[in-house]
Amino acid sequence: MEHERKLWFKRRRYGFGWTPVTWQGWAAVGAFVAVLIAGAFPAERAGGAAEASYLLVVVVAIAALVVISTRKGPTPPRWRWGPSEDDDPAEDL
Repeated sequence: MEHERKLWFKRRRYGFGWTPVTWQGWAAVGAFVAVLIAGAFPAERAGGAAEASYLLVVVVAIAALVVISTRKGPTPPRWRWGPSEDDDPAEDL
């Protein structure tokens, strides 16, 4: 018995990237935004150290979202400009 994989993200038809299509995908994007906002307000401002630590938070959050999108979405996208004959309705918007 083959288990069908439930996709949280689908490929965009125009441009590059994924779009969330389930509540889990939207929750992942919401958590990403929440981490960015929370990281922008550190408890103590320490000059250049605060900016460097926020940059680290941003890089880690982006990497985490890309990993989640790659695992819970179709194969990594390529630049697209409109529909093509190899579109899979289960993977593409």
